[in-house]
Amino acid sequence: MPGGFTKSGHPLLMFPDNYRFHEVLESDLHLLLKYYISVVPRAEQMPGFAIVIDRRNGTWQEIQGVFSKIISLFPARIKEVFLLYKYPAGKPVLGQLVDDYLLDFDIFHVSHVTELLHYIDAKYLSNEMGGSNPTDVDTWLNVQQHVDSFTISSTKIAKRLATFVKILNQEDISQHKNKDKIQEVAEKNRSCYRRLRTELEDLTEQGVFMLGKFQEEGANVMQKLAVQMLCYQLDNTWQYFTRTFKMQDHLYVQYVELNVFQNEFRDLSNKFNENEKIILRLEMSGSCLEEVNAELDKLDSVMEALSVDALKAKKIGKSRTSVNS
Repeated sequence: MPGGFTKSGHPLLMFPDNYRFHEVLESDLHLLLKYYISVVPRAEQMPGFAIVIDRRNGTWQEIQGVFSKIISLFPARIKEVFLLYKYPAGKPVLGQLVDDYLLDFDIFHVSHVTELLHYIDAKYLSNEMGGSNPTDVDTWLNVQQHVDSFTISSTKIAKRLATFVKILNQEDISQHKNKDKIQEVAEKNRSCYRRLRTELEDLTEQGVFMLGKFQEEGANVMQKLAVQMLCYQLDNTWQYFTRTFKMQDHLYVQYVELNVFQNEFRDLSNKFNENEKIILRLEMSGSCLEEVNAELDKLDSVMEALSVDALKAKKIGKSRTSVNS
């Protein structure tokens, strides 16, 4: 099972001594290896994996069979292989194996668990492998269930966030000519944003809480690292998501203001046109005093309307500056 790194920085996979290993179907082993690799953060896989094969109680033929089975099915890059095996009568037989894989990865023979400490820190090795890590398979499986559940939840929220951001990027607010429609779209997306934000915050808190509990539950370094990296990715996703939505939300506000400005400008333009027509219809002469006074009253009325419209024009001019900013 995965847990820890070699001193060279390669993620570890341990294969303990089990006399029934040959009974495992290749399809099952391949599926198990794919799962083990998937629980290691992708960034940590880049240097290549280190494999420890423990066959202290087996024959050389058995260790060759186990080695060949694992190597042929391993679905990722291998960098180091440690064979824990005691040669009979102290006679080494590893040479041909090293030659066959010389260009692929390094093979190390260790005849005793203490020799592993030259390559791997004790904190990454179990007690039976000469280390100080008390984690057993049952503990690892129990903790890994929590890690897998957290990974699945993180993947789901990330996909929903990506879908929402894609919708925002494809949205063309300029197609909506009505202020109420723009506000309806804005409110719908704000509601979705708040819901996703709450889910993301709750999930991040869950990850932080899980890291705190790991010390009590006996999680290994790989499991802790997986949750730490997921929390870090969630934080980065949250920051990008927030920036993207704030930009879009600012567009909603601008388009509402623009829509209001356009309507007010259109109304004011119509009023100026109407006043212009009234002015053109005014007769600037009269046959008597009453007619002259009547025309002057009309002119005063038009001038008063123009002064009101002029104030509105100044106000619209200021609002235009706000929209442009």
